Amino acid sequence: MGETADPKLRHNVLQVAQEDPAVYSANGVLTEQMGAHQVIASLSLEFNDGLTSDEIEACVNRIEVKIKSIHPEIVALFVKPQTQQVWLERMKGRLE
Repeated sequence: MGETADPKLRHNVLQVAQEDPAVYSANGVLTEQMGAHQVIASLSLEFNDGLTSDEIEACVNRIEVKIKSIHPEIVALFVKPQTQQVWLERMKGRLE
């Protein structure tokens, strides 16, 4: 408990997100193992310019459904919209 999830899971989450046509950049994902089969994931995404809030919501729903079908152990997925630059600035020091 409290550890990050398996690297393959983190890779899959980013890959699924990046493949969505509404996503400009899947910047990174933070995970926490809450139990043997329970993971919480926080995903940083930069969406394509010009999307409406309804389109962004639909994108997040698509990503969540697909990720949970591959990794049902993800019990909660949080998405933070931010640019890759902001993600890197906020993660500076943590990723080194």
